[in-house]
Amino acid sequence: VAAECSVRINFCDLSALLFIQGYPRATFV
Repeated sequence: VAAECSVRINFCDLSALLFIQGYPRATFV
């Protein structure tokens, strides 16, 4: 469970970084 949480947090961070840089979510989802 902890591993899943870490992966989810990392994915959310990545999503946020890409979003801030101006990448639409559709490009990497």
